Amino acid sequence: MRWLSVLRWSLVGLVSAAVGCLAGSLLGSFWPQTVVATTFAGAAFGLLVGRRRLAVIASGAAAVVSLLAFYLGNFAVSPLIAWPLAGLAIALAALPVLSTRRAKIGAALSAPILAGAGFACGAALVAFAGLSLDDSQWVARFMLGGAGGFGFLVLAGMRIATWRATR
Repeated sequence: MRWLSVLRWSLVGLVSAAVGCLAGSLLGSFWPQTVVATTFAGAAFGLLVGRRRLAVIASGAAAVVSLLAFYLGNFAVSPLIAWPLAGLAIALAALPVLSTRRAKIGAALSAPILAGAGFACGAALVAFAGLSLDDSQWVARFMLGGAGGFGFLVLAGMRIATWRATR
């Protein structure tokens, strides 16, 4: 039963981040997609835990961190650094919900790794699907796949971290 819960949270994360990415694409290019997708994933986490205040805090933290990281990443490393840092912001906002020290440390350490890996795998999956179909429209939607992968893995990791807290 636990793994069905992880799958449910993962699918909610995938859908919320993908819808956020689509909503962000209405506002502009890659940075609004990043900010809105991470915001929606943070809000979905708070709502899945059943705490509206946490939804506001997690979504706000993810939005601010991804906005600043995307902006600073344009000048320093890469704007893609916004995805792992947004995952870390969601995990840090979730610390009051986590019951044990082990869960808090695990969430804080694994969230950025899962966020970066989720974005990379989702973006690669959509890009490779577009290349194999010889369809440039699919390749251009790599950001949507990356957002979905981000939400999928981050919320799966957060569900595993919150098992004891939400029994």
